[in-house]
Amino acid sequence: MKKKIATIIKRMVSFGLVLAMILTSTNVYATEGEVSPVDSTDELKTVSYNMETGEITYEVYEVEDLTDVSSLEIQDDEISTHHVIGIDNRSHITNTTDSPYRNVCCLVITYPNGSKTIGSGVLVYFDVLLTAAHCVYQHDRGGWATSIEIVPGRQGENKRPLGTAYPTKTMCSQEWIDNRNYDGDWAIIDLDRSFDTWQLFGYYNNYYNQLGTSVTAIGYPGEEDIRYHMYADTNSISYVTEYQYTVLCDLTGGQSGGALIDDKSGYLIGIISNEKEIVPGEEYANRCLRLTPALCSVIQSHYD
Repeated sequence: MKKKIATIIKRMVSFGLVLAMILTSTNVYATEGEVSPVDSTDELKTVSYNMETGEITYEVYEVEDLTDVSSLEIQDDEISTHHVIGIDNRSHITNTTDSPYRNVCCLVITYPNGSKTIGSGVLVYFDVLLTAAHCVYQHDRGGWATSIEIVPGRQGENKRPLGTAYPTKTMCSQEWIDNRNYDGDWAIIDLDRSFDTWQLFGYYNNYYNQLGTSVTAIGYPGEEDIRYHMYADTNSISYVTEYQYTVLCDLTGGQSGGALIDDKSGYLIGIISNEKEIVPGEEYANRCLRLTPALCSVIQSHYD
């Protein structure tokens, strides 16, 4: 169980304006802006939103106060060569009930201003979902999502082989809330039901050696003609920082919050986050938030 080291501040919030619902795939990626540094990986400030009561809770987590995550560390120092992005190489995944695809979820997200978006997420426990913070909280759409429909292994608009879940509580980094910092673009959702599957996850302490590592990015694009269908692309990591992997995988809006799988170990090592403009208006790179020891600890604190 998690230990809280800061006073819990609680306040009730309510959402007002409700507009006509518009299904759109926009704003699931955002271009990079000026950001401030996030906290040390030894500590994470979080904000939680109770979907049923509207209660908001602020907490601070420290790695040493939580479950030991040493077993989650992936030991691999090998470096492989990397490739360049060409045409759209995403593949349509039809065997969505097989692993790891069964652990990747399609999200239909409703915001306070009435707009809807498509997003993605990954089951990291039977009743715990990991996704991007901007899938649960968008500043320009009124803040916290008012409803999130979560469907693992979805195979189209009406085919839900594993069923549907909804959030009871949503948590994300305070860095995202306060600064829109993509280095803190993660969210954890406690679900109202359990599934019979979840994705193994871990982290590389030697993340700087992962340049060239083969990875597969999996999620649900928001384009109208392929919406609600799972797509994946395998390529490599082309750049690394303490919090981000830049990957050569082809991605589009809607896949944010989806899985970045290390092909050698089969573990989830990141979540699809945002795009970075390389050449203004011409060339972009896709970035994924790296799983750190601190984030792995916070995920484990949600276990039953």
